[in-house]
Amino acid sequence: MNKVLLILIIGLFMESCSRSNEVNVPHMPDSQKNLLKEQFEKSFDLDKSIAEDHIKKAIQKEKILGLDFLDSDFRSTTFKLPASIETPRLVETENYFYIYNIILSKTGKNIVRYDKSGTNQITFGKKGRGPGEFTAINSISEHEGKTYVFDNGSLKKLDQNLEEIERKFLRLWTNNVIMNKKSYDLKLSNNKVFPFPIANVDYETDSINFSIKDSRPGAFNFTSPNGTTFFSNDSIIVYTKTTSNIIHIISKNLPLSVTHIQLESEIIRKNESILNKKTANKEKFFNFMNSLFLIEKLHINKGTLWISFVDRKDSEAKNYLGKINLKDIDKFEELEVKIYTAPKFLNSFNFYGDHLFFNSVNMNISEYKLFQVQLDKIQHCPRAISTEFL
Repeated sequence: MNKVLLILIIGLFMESCSRSNEVNVPHMPDSQKNLLKEQFEKSFDLDKSIAEDHIKKAIQKEKILGLDFLDSDFRSTTFKLPASIETPRLVETENYFYIYNIILSKTGKNIVRYDKSGTNQITFGKKGRGPGEFTAINSISEHEGKTYVFDNGSLKKLDQNLEEIERKFLRLWTNNVIMNKKSYDLKLSNNKVFPFPIANVDYETDSINFSIKDSRPGAFNFTSPNGTTFFSNDSIIVYTKTTSNIIHIISKNLPLSVTHIQLESEIIRKNESILNKKTANKEKFFNFMNSLFLIEKLHINKGTLWISFVDRKDSEAKNYLGKINLKDIDKFEELEVKIYTAPKFLNSFNFYGDHLFFNSVNMNISEYKLFQVQLDKIQHCPRAISTEFL
């Protein structure tokens, strides 16, 4: 509940910033004006593309499938948490697991690195602004043997011993980062002045290679980290507004090109209300959040697009997993989306590489338990049970 309130506060703060930084307001700093100009000049206009390009439909043609996992389908890893980790969030990278505090501890260390067996290798990262210290961790990534922590607008590069060897301030306010070979993709706090939810930035020069421009209104009528979600790798970006049913697959090959996929299913519904920052209060915000249909996460593995949905209609959250085969996307005008219901014990889907995962946390015994399931087992799961349409 506190996390939801924090999202609201951040959203309202960012929106208030946008009001004081209108393009035609002379008080906008020159650095912001130049950044805005650079983004516009290097932007791919998604609004225009949607209006001009053909939109492929991905239609649910079969009944929703219920997943009936066996214990043998799961690979579990147990992490013992140090006392300083009180608000844990897990990040998986190629070689390690990291667990860090969402709300940083003022006295203890805030990040733990584990090997893939769950063995604690090192605990580090006090709260502060000095070398090896952090103020608000956004994400953690690996690249070429180095660890990168995105901390409150700064990119901090750590060596194998997790000693800070470099830091630089990112010009773009970032909610999430995905590292690729020569660049990183940023999920940005965007608003009416800066309508750019995604930007691709060069490692070395920190220059913007391109931005994605999306001015369409959404159910969130203010800046919110919940407003967009994306996945990227070296060749593509997959992006959507979380309250939309259109997913955009953007090729990074210049000139940029995009394929729009519109989802059609009985579970996909239009959110009936819009949250307006001018009338939003705590009660309205909680009621709004508890009634939304959202696309929470996107992921691509082996030519398959995976989509995590959550439907909070009537304040009862139902989780679904969708998949679309993209291997022959250019051959067909119409695609098929298969949809699965989540088991009751699984309250959200997360993805990394070739598997999805979920967690169970018991702070009474300082234990974080991770469960992983191969995506191939879902693709070919013989125990999927057909259910009636909802």
